[in-house]
Amino acid sequence: MLLAHKPRIEVERLLARTRITRYTRHTIMQKREILALIADAGVKGYHINYEELEDGLVSVSVPVFNRAGLVVAALNASTSSARASRERLAGEFVFKLKALAAELSSMLP
Repeated sequence: MLLAHKPRIEVERLLARTRITRYTRHTIMQKREILALIADAGVKGYHINYEELEDGLVSVSVPVFNRAGLVVAALNASTSSARASRERLAGEFVFKLKALAAELSSMLP
């Protein structure tokens, strides 16, 4: 989520020197696909990780902005894939995390 708000050239440089490791059959391995996911997260304002790091683990992340509009952190909530469908993650989880992120943002300088 943090990378979604960085300049694309900075993200490309980081990916160029990053070795990608497959953790599950869902791990995204192609750098152009990773770039597309990062860009999509910036547009949507959230990202869903569906078993990319560990089988059975799903998560949602959202950015936390300061008053200047800069991303200073990301909030993440994880659960078992048996407990949350993609639809529930994109709906209820995103809604609640964005509300919490907005509350945190209002407390930041």
